Amino acid sequence: MADPNWRAWAHVVTSTRGQWLPGDRRGFRSRQHRVHSSGDYRRPPPPGEHEGLRKVAEAISTGPVFLATAHRRVVVEAIQTKLTQLGAHPRVIACDGVHCHALFNCDGDAVRLFGRAKQAASHALREQIPGRVWGRSSHVERIKDESHYLAVIRYVLAHQDRGAIVWEPERSGLR
Repeated sequence: MADPNWRAWAHVVTSTRGQWLPGDRRGFRSRQHRVHSSGDYRRPPPPGEHEGLRKVAEAISTGPVFLATAHRRVVVEAIQTKLTQLGAHPRVIACDGVHCHALFNCDGDAVRLFGRAKQAASHALREQIPGRVWGRSSHVERIKDESHYLAVIRYVLAHQDRGAIVWEPERSGLR
């Protein structure tokens, strides 16, 4: 695929609510890294680090949201439909029990566009999962070049092996 404007493609990742709270034992970072642990999910921080913060976050959390397989299908369909309606041209979308990936083409604000897609997914799930479904923020990475684009596609498609529902247009729909 020849696309001279690779920066128009965005890989967005978002988590369901309550999956990665401040003080998490797997490591964490607040916005602008004002507070962060000494480790990450690959090399967790020492036991007990930020334990007080974790306890406070758990106490005020309503509990984590987990998406069952039927919910994942609804999410992927709603996100695909909304991104397409917004002219964002999704290339691949995957949703598992706790997070969602999307690769789409957009010249505008990818976070805002994906926020509208998350909202559509939440509305589609309203009867099954009342309240907030998604965590506060989404992570956006702009595509740098063709090799990065292809690597993201492979990475998102690999989530199917871990139970994710995947959509891509070349394979005509959900898998």
